[in-house]
Amino acid sequence: MRKMVIFIMVLFILSPATAHAKSYAIDRVQIKGWVQPNGDMLVNEVFTYTLDGSFSQLMRSFPEKHIGQVQQFEAYLLDGLDPIVGEIEESALTKAPVTREGGTYRAAIRAGDEIVSVLYVYTMQNAVTSYDTYSDLSVTYFEGGDNHDEHLNNVEITYALPGDAGEDQIHGFLHDRAGQVRKVYRDGISFHTPKSAAHTVTETRVLFPSK
Repeated sequence: MRKMVIFIMVLFILSPATAHAKSYAIDRVQIKGWVQPNGDMLVNEVFTYTLDGSFSQLMRSFPEKHIGQVQQFEAYLLDGLDPIVGEIEESALTKAPVTREGGTYRAAIRAGDEIVSVLYVYTMQNAVTSYDTYSDLSVTYFEGGDNHDEHLNNVEITYALPGDAGEDQIHGFLHDRAGQVRKVYRDGISFHTPKSAAHTVTETRVLFPSK
C-alpha cells in the first residue's frame, strides 16, 4: 500500500502543471450603422478584447432573426490603440480570413496575452421597414442565448440616418438592462450601455420620418 501511495505521489509531482485556461474580456464595443435610402444598413463594429492566453480565432454571432439579413461580412485586425469606429484609416487594417457556421462568423487571428481590436464590417439588408409617414429601424445586436455568453462592456451604438429628419422627429428605444439614449442628432441617434450582460438582450429601435 505504501508503494502505491508513493507511486501516485511521484506521478503527481512529475506530471505537467495544469494547463492555464485561456480567457478573454470584451472591454469595449463600438457599433455604427449608416442607413441607406433603400432600407439597407452598412455596419461597422469595433470590438476591443483583452486576451489571456493564445487565440487563433474570434467570433461574432448574430441572433437568428438577422441571420439572413447579414451579408458581405468581413473582419480586420486594427493597428494602434483606441480606434474610433467610422474614423479608421485603411492603412490600419489587416484583413482576417473569415469562416461562417450558421449565424456565427469566425475571424482567424494569431494573438495572445494582449489587447486586440477587430473591425467587423457587413451589410444588414432590409434593416428598415418604411410606412407612409414613418420608418422603423429595429435591430437586436445581442440576444439572450448561448451565443451571448460573455459580458460586453462599454457598448456604444450610433446610427446615421439618410438625411436631416430633425431632432424632435427621431425617437429611440434601447432594450437593455442599463442602457439609455445618449444623444439625438438632426440626422442620427446614439445609445450607450455600460454592460451588455451575458445571456441578456441588447436591442435598439428607432422611429423616424419616411422620405
